[in-house]
Amino acid sequence: PVTVVHDLLAAAIAQGDLPRQDANLATALMFGLVLQPMTFAAYGRLPGPQSAHAVRLAAAAWAALTAVESDSTASERPVTS
Repeated sequence: PVTVVHDLLAAAIAQGDLPRQDANLATALMFGLVLQPMTFAAYGRLPGPQSAHAVRLAAAAWAALTAVESDSTASERPVTS
């Protein structure tokens, strides 16, 4: 699953569908955004059906993938794939 998500994100970055960024970091962000809420649910800290959180998780994922770095050197960083 990690390789599949990474390859999809790397392709989207290469095609300009997502801002220039490190595909490895983008992949890590996506997995964290999904796995941490599920971990909380498993321990009873996030009650209710997880589908109730789908819109919020999708919005958070999109925000993470499309965030533009404010660091002036961001454009100089290599994009890894």
